[in-house]
Amino acid sequence: MPKWCTPARCSNGKFKKGKGSQETQLPEAFSYLRRWWRVRRNIFLCFFLRMRLRRFLISEPIRHMNLSPSWRKQKIRYRFLVDIHVSAPRGPSPRSIVRDRPIGRTAGFGPVNRGSSPLPGTLLEPSAVSESPAVVAIVLAAGEGTRMKSTLPKPLHPVSGRAMVLRVIDSLDLLNVASTVVVIGHGADQVRETVVAGAPATSHVQFAEQTERRGTGHATVIGLAPVDTEILAHSTVVVMPGDTPLLTAETIAALVKAHLAAGNAATLLTSHIEDPAGYGRVIRANDPEKFASEGEDASVFGIVEHKDATPEQLQITEINTGIYAFNGASLAPALNRIGTNNSQGEYYLTDVIGILRKDGHRIGAISADASETAGVNDPIQLADAERIFNARHR
Repeated sequence: MPKWCTPARCSNGKFKKGKGSQETQLPEAFSYLRRWWRVRRNIFLCFFLRMRLRRFLISEPIRHMNLSPSWRKQKIRYRFLVDIHVSAPRGPSPRSIVRDRPIGRTAGFGPVNRGSSPLPGTLLEPSAVSESPAVVAIVLAAGEGTRMKSTLPKPLHPVSGRAMVLRVIDSLDLLNVASTVVVIGHGADQVRETVVAGAPATSHVQFAEQTERRGTGHATVIGLAPVDTEILAHSTVVVMPGDTPLLTAETIAALVKAHLAAGNAATLLTSHIEDPAGYGRVIRANDPEKFASEGEDASVFGIVEHKDATPEQLQITEINTGIYAFNGASLAPALNRIGTNNSQGEYYLTDVIGILRKDGHRIGAISADASETAGVNDPIQLADAERIFNARHR
């Protein structure tokens, strides 16, 4: 019961009698009504201003996009269908079209709209989604990174506020990615949680755990396990390390484009550096004229790791960056043939290049700037990557 409805009391706790009781109750009643009115008025004003702000930030911009009224009425349905389409494996479907306006993945939009859906009314070129070749990406992120001197798993060290492995996944933006398999090992749960929270929906991330580190070839085999064999047979497989945060989407797109245009079984991304110590060397033909009709890239014979290289091979300054594009149908059989006959006793992915070459397949290579393909292995290199990244986006 409101305070002004109760009988007035004296200071001694007894009820007042007579005319004084009414005189005491009326001012309290008006005070309660004033407070009640102020609260209701403030609630109404907050609601009203919120609705006006919502209209200013959302409805007004959409109204000025020359859309038909029927389209504006379907905004909620549009967002629902976008969620359905993003979860689909790849390619458009009848449910991804609303009134002749394609929606869903933004493979043709570039890095500006990474991981988003196009605005209502935006028309996509048919080739941007349906005709772009499918890509299966394998990101090798199982390493411990002892040289980082940190308890944080190596792929999770941030470059400009974003984990390295997420920067690598971001470089797939311009491709039609059917699946991105992140091979995890050290700190698996932590890496999985970070990637799930930060990777764009269009990357279609999956995970494969490498419990025993037995080389990059072994990690690639594990990475292929979750991929459907039918999809793999008709896809380009891009293999990349999870510690190269400076890669750009344009470079990876150029690698896949060159790979498909030449019809290669494998295409390497290489770099030229003055001090190639520690890196695998790209072995080319001794007689380049022999391969003149096939193009310069066809002269790639194989890759030799630094620890297994001869003194003559150590003089080569063209290095393997660990980034490849493979024909999906050729990769799996070649992986089954690699061995551990090397100084580390591991399965090297680089041996696949030599196997494919011996089988008569074309092997190509394109070159990229060394600052873009450099890996991060210690705190100094991490600081350098941070500096280069910030300078690039200044």
